[in-house]
Amino acid sequence: SRTSASILRAGGLGSFVASSLEEFIAMSVRLATASTTPAELQELRVGMRDRLRGSAVCDTLGFARKMEGIYEICWQQSLVDHA
Repeated sequence: SRTSASILRAGGLGSFVASSLEEFIAMSVRLATASTTPAELQELRVGMRDRLRGSAVCDTLGFARKMEGIYEICWQQSLVDHA
């Protein structure tokens, strides 16, 4: 659930993340009964691929660079700890 929530938030869809069962039920009822839901969902469908492509979720190069930075910090710290 945390991974899904992270992906939704990174994709600009944090409004679909509930923090409790009660909140999830309320959100579901609201979406099921709102007259604007079909238009909102259609708008999401149209822009979903571009939204996700532009999000951190699909930025594999950026992710790799950040991981490399973390590995570098860990390596440097291990040198300090063993000196």
